[in-house]
Formats: sequence, C-alpha cells, structure tokens
Amino acid sequence: MEHMGYLSTLPKHDPAIEASQSEIITYILPEPFEARNPPRILIEEAPNLLAAGSNVGFRTWEASLHLAQYLHSHPSLVQGRSVIELGAGMGLVSILAAGPLGARQVLATDGLPYVVEHMEKNIYRNERTVLDPRCTVEARVLDWADCEPQSLEDTLSRPDGDLPHYDLILGADITYNPEIAPVLAQLLKVLMVDVFAENGIEAVISGTVRNKKTSDVFRDACGERGLVVEEVEFTCPSVREQKGFFHEQAFPTVIMRIRARS
Repeated sequence: MEHMGYLSTLPKHDPAIEASQSEIITYILPEPFEARNPPRILIEEAPNLLAAGSNVGFRTWEASLHLAQYLHSHPSLVQGRSVIELGAGMGLVSILAAGPLGARQVLATDGLPYVVEHMEKNIYRNERTVLDPRCTVEARVLDWADCEPQSLEDTLSRPDGDLPHYDLILGADITYNPEIAPVLAQLLKVLMVDVFAENGIEAVISGTVRNKKTSDVFRDACGERGLVVEEVEFTCPSVREQKGFFHEQAFPTVIMRIRARS
C-alpha cells in the first residue's frame, strides 16, 4: 500500500477547513466551443492553497488546465471513448471529458475519500448545464498501490460486476513526486498491459516540470515496465492570448502520451 502510505505521511489538513476556504470558480471553454453563451464549468475549490500536505486535491492546478487546453485542441482523443482519470482532484478534466469533449463514460478517481466527496459535488453541480446525459460519469476512490489485476478489476467494475472497456487514461500533475513515480508506472502497466490491453488503451498525462530528475524517474520506471513515453509538442498560448481556461505557466508543462510497447 505504498501510495496510501505516502499519502498518510503528508501533513494532515481538516477537510472542513479546506471547504471553508473554497469558492466556486468558473472555467470558460475557449473556441471553437466559444459562442454567445459558451459552456462554463463550475468548480468549487480552494484556489489559494499552496502545494503542500494532503490538501493538494482541493485545487485545480496549472497542469490540469494545460491538459484541458490540449484535449480541447484535440477532441478526437476523447470523443466516444471510455475514460479513467487518475488523481482527478476537484474534477475539471473529467467534467470536460464527460461534457463538451463527448466521452462515452468517465470514471474520475482520487486516492483520498474526502477529495472524492467534493469531486462528486462538482460533478453534480455541472450535471444539467455541462455534462452530456448520454455519458456515464462517476467518482471513486482508487489506491494506486492496490493494483493486482483482479483487485483493479473489482475496483473499476460497476455495482453489477460488469467491467467497462476503458480505453483512455488521463492524469494531470500526478508525476510530481519521485517516491511514488514507480507506483504510478506500475499502475499504468497493469491497466494498459494486464487489464485493458485488448482495448488499445493509452494514457495522456500532463506534468509540470519542477524537477527534471523527477520526470526522468517516471520515464525510466515506465520504460522498465514496457511502456513507451512520448512527449507531445504542444504550445499553450500566454495567459494574455488565451480564450479560455486562463492559466499562468510559471513552470514548463509537458504532455506525455503513453502506450504499451508492441
């Protein structure tokens, strides 16, 4: 249970205090969805939180907005697909996928139960205005370290025991810690090689590069497990030129597409 063990070592924060610091942020989608009444995703979060402790899931970080920009620019990556988001936090990317980007179904996951509870509220908040009623969207707790194939299948199955055929994994700012990079790589390996290989599953991950060594640890861990990591060229406009999502880029952010080695 290495991942949950790591989470347990972080400084504790009272979820009630985090909630009391929260506000509803409106994220306006850029063109081509922009119109007289462009779609708006409403996310209740704590935008002034610092990147420390176990509270990180209560804020939408720049890497999530960067991933949202990328997917918005490449909607065919999501349209009609079954999506799992890892470390979904307050749920912006999952809501975007389950609404304007046209996913068939979305499972938004995070490792902390109280983060998932708040994410569920954000999903409900956007149900009538953003989410596609044809898309099944759900939030669930997922422990990265509990990734034996059978255990993962049990976790990801519906209440009736049916296992959806997921074919796309999304993640933003989940590669930031070298201690859990091998855990994440192992989870991706099990999902992409052992559980959903027949679905042609791939992963698209957005990572803020705060430390090149951390990025290298993740890439090496993926390579050791038979996964190919490709960095995709994607230049996000400056905040003054952006027409939606609006985020600063204090640190470089990369988009990685990951596939199992053939």
